[in-house]
Order: sequence, then C-alpha cells, then structure tokens
Amino acid sequence: MNRQELDSLIEREGDRYEFEYRGYNCVLLRNTLKVWLGYVGVTPVHPLYGYNYKDIIKVPQEILQAKVEISRMGLIDFMAFCLQKKKEDIPNDHIQISAALPVHGGLNYSESNLPIDESESDLVSKIWWFGFHCGHHSDLVPEHSFDLYNGKSSYKTKEFVIKELEHLVDRLIIFKFGRDEQTRKETEGN
Repeated sequence: MNRQELDSLIEREGDRYEFEYRGYNCVLLRNTLKVWLGYVGVTPVHPLYGYNYKDIIKVPQEILQAKVEISRMGLIDFMAFCLQKKKEDIPNDHIQISAALPVHGGLNYSESNLPIDESESDLVSKIWWFGFHCGHHSDLVPEHSFDLYNGKSSYKTKEFVIKELEHLVDRLIIFKFGRDEQTRKETEGN
C-alpha cells in the first residue's frame, strides 16, 4: 500500500465509529497519529466494572484453559506479569485482567470516560471502558514518516479493530456468565 492509498483508506474509514455487539457498547476512535483506538464498555452490573486492566483477579476456568495469545496481550506485559507472579506467589487461578482479555497489543486503557467530547455521543454515562490502540511496533502508524514503513508493519483497519472488539466482548461475557452466553441459553431450559 502506498501513501496515497493509505490516505484514501483513512478518509473512507472516518475518525469515529460506534456499534453494539451482544449488548455491549463498542467505540472506535482515531487518534492524532491516525491509528485506531478501540473501546468496549461494561455497566456497573459487570464483575469487571471499575477494575484497572493491570489488576490481578481470580478468573473463570474457561479463561484459564484458553490458549495463551501473547501477540494479542503484549509480550512486555506478559513477561512483567510472569515475573510479578513468581515474585509475589500469586495463586494459579489469578491473572492480570489484560492477560484474561487479550486484544491486539494488549489492553492499555480502563477508565470511566472516553477521550472524547461526551456531548457528541449517545452513550450512557455509567460505563467503565476497556481499550487498546493500534500503534505498536508491528503497526503502521500513518502520521509517522511513511519512509519508516519497512514492509513488515501493517495498517490496522477499521474492520480489524471491529473484530478485536468483538473478541473482547466475547471474553467479557465469559466473565459475566462463567461460560459462553450461547451455552448458557442452551442449558437454561435443562
């Protein structure tokens, strides 16, 4: 992709997109470097409401038994947590929230508001947001010199971020219900 194609794609994608997935509010925002930031909001009834993404908590077995996705959670965060876990003798069923909710490059945001003018959004105010960005070492950052692009970096598109947010929601549902929502619905009648 050359510079002109990238600029055209960014213009077509826009700078903001909101959608709902499985009952969760999801927001994409573009920052000043022209990379996407992705956010999922949880309400006060969700067990992770108010937690920092670096907090260490007891997690459901489904999360513990899932494949470790280091590329999604961020290698540095993963290594730091492993060292902390060894040093502090943290129980095996406790992990860092960012490891339990793997997304591209790892979670790096957990706040009660988004970095936007709230008057521009219809979102309810009592939401706790978990978020990530697409400006990592393997990402093409459009506002950096295009000459730095080495052919190994890739621009993370709006569609890519939407898929990551859907994956994050799927994990948040496991925390809320202890198992996949579809499984819950299938077994409720039994």
